[in-house]
Amino acid sequence: YHVDLLDGSVLKTKRLVVFNDRDDTVVTFDGATMVATCDQTMFIARNSSDGPKNPFVLGAGGLTVSNDYAVTIPDTLSGTGPLVKTGTGVLKFAAAQAFTGTFTIAGPVDFNGQKFSSSSAAILAPGGSIVATCNGDSISGLCPLSVDSITATAENPFAITITYDSDPKANTLYDLFPSYSRWTKEDLEKISVNGLELEIRNGKLYGSITPAERVRSNRSGDNYTANVGNWDGGTAPTSYDTAVFGLIEGGTVTNNLGSIVLGSVRFASGAGEFAIDGSSLDLRSVTNNSANVQRFACAVTDSGTALDIGGDGDVEFEGGLAVGS
Repeated sequence: YHVDLLDGSVLKTKRLVVFNDRDDTVVTFDGATMVATCDQTMFIARNSSDGPKNPFVLGAGGLTVSNDYAVTIPDTLSGTGPLVKTGTGVLKFAAAQAFTGTFTIAGPVDFNGQKFSSSSAAILAPGGSIVATCNGDSISGLCPLSVDSITATAENPFAITITYDSDPKANTLYDLFPSYSRWTKEDLEKISVNGLELEIRNGKLYGSITPAERVRSNRSGDNYTANVGNWDGGTAPTSYDTAVFGLIEGGTVTNNLGSIVLGSVRFASGAGEFAIDGSSLDLRSVTNNSANVQRFACAVTDSGTALDIGGDGDVEFEGGLAVGS
């Protein structure tokens, strides 16, 4: 049973699934384009693991995947042809890949830690990026291909976007490319990693997260947390930063930072008595070193696994507290 998608053919679909279990089933992409019409976890897939083994083949013309939605290929693509990824949606792999043609990345790709053929090479085209996931202990899914096989230019440096699906650990070194140990300082000019500080040790490339401390000086005179004039240095807290309420008078503070995760809220030993209201706060720890009771009139959540509460002073959660939500 053979299906050939030939040069110039365009298939706009939510998914392409092989339902039969015949071992001679082959779907060949030879110059075809698949356009995703929705988010899909089985974009190119067998309906069952009992189906034909590796039925999807890239011919000489290869396949272009164009997706502005998040799609996953859960099966193996084989053959000698190329694969091209375009569009703004993430293309994720959920199986090892055996095709040996060039992989041109012109949109976000999540390798998801899957292995690729050692004969395959990747070209990072304009708009291309490699999406990785931090699961709290390690960063996975960056690039299973040899760094030597990735082509990057000054106009289009090697770009990686780190997304956090759990708690990244501050001051922890993450091994970004476990299988490669020949990085040089010159290579750092080719790579840009959002949210991480890069470091080379013995040829290995590491990234680490160093959250900042933002101290509230209250000098602008209003009570909004997003007002940069309320913070030393003119910078309000961003994701995983620590918000420090220092040696200033207390009062009502209205949170309007938006949907970010704060690493910590800390009240210094000389801080006044505060009541924080406004939008809900998602944070990882609260420390009250002051002699005053500190109150959260807004809802407080910890979308991680545990909320650490420290210091000698009392903390009251009047707006509700949810941990692990």
